[in-house]
Amino acid sequence: MLIQCATEIVIHLSLPLVIIIAAKLTIMESLILILGAFLIDIDHLFYIFIREKIFSIKKIVQWGKTEYSLHRPHFFVFHTIEVLCILIILGYLTNRYLFLFFMGFVTNLLMDAVTYIYFYRSWKPWAKYFSIIWLLKSKRVNEPTI
Repeated sequence: MLIQCATEIVIHLSLPLVIIIAAKLTIMESLILILGAFLIDIDHLFYIFIREKIFSIKKIVQWGKTEYSLHRPHFFVFHTIEVLCILIILGYLTNRYLFLFFMGFVTNLLMDAVTYIYFYRSWKPWAKYFSIIWLLKSKRVNEPTI
């Protein structure tokens, strides 16, 4: 489990590092991009607090280990194409730093897809959770969206 978590961190840092080098970002811009690449996952906590009603750090870690081993997908609001498009456009139109922060979200989403394919050999169980529209059209969803 620890090796898999370390591997995921490396995977999630790889694309931002490529962008940092290719775009010749400043230190501040680089930090903002990397921060966005990791802070997108705050919606995992939203899910755990709202849907699972877990507030103990120990229980959150235990829940995470169980879910990770079961490969059970969930809806995470910041991990949807629609929300990301709105945020990227908003950032592009308003502020370079905000744009880079939200581009970090995009790198996380892309690396999540790589992780699913690499570790789980499939992205299909998660695919419907990458789109609010697809999720709402799906009649097989048994969990509320948050």
